Amino acid sequence: MQVALRGRSRADTAHALSPWYVSRFVASGAIIAAAFFAAAWLGHTAPFRATPPDPYSQTAVLRAIPFDAPLPYDIELASAGRGMQLPYHIVWTSKLGTDAIGQQVLDHLAGRPKWQLTENGPLAGDFTTHLARISSDGQMTHFAELSVRASATGSIVSLDFTPIPTSLAPR
Repeated sequence: MQVALRGRSRADTAHALSPWYVSRFVASGAIIAAAFFAAAWLGHTAPFRATPPDPYSQTAVLRAIPFDAPLPYDIELASAGRGMQLPYHIVWTSKLGTDAIGQQVLDHLAGRPKWQLTENGPLAGDFTTHLARISSDGQMTHFAELSVRASATGSIVSLDFTPIPTSLAPR
């Protein structure tokens, strides 16, 4: 029983499986693989990345700050990196006094109901307070420690924070 090959003869079918056809197929696969590795090498991506990106680099830490964090205005970044007690640590400087910084934090908390103070200490003079960010379903998403202390040129503001659960923070 012969099957019709839609206008192809047996000679045409045999030509399709010739060694020349198979070698072109193998060469095409090799060229595609070589192009992939060349692009990865030129783009410094896996598998050619020498070291993984630092999850505690200044850029990574600044990107991890919650978008609605109750931070004061008029602050300049001094440093950002890995924290001691909480995974992320950021330090800013400000020309404002500690009382003005405390008032700005209270204003932010009044305008952002997701952030709450976890203790009732005064936000005046040198102070350290703890904050929690609560999602709309009542779950805590971030925990933070905000410290403000006076300096010769104004004040120093530091924020240490972690996402909740803490397993979301890089190790």
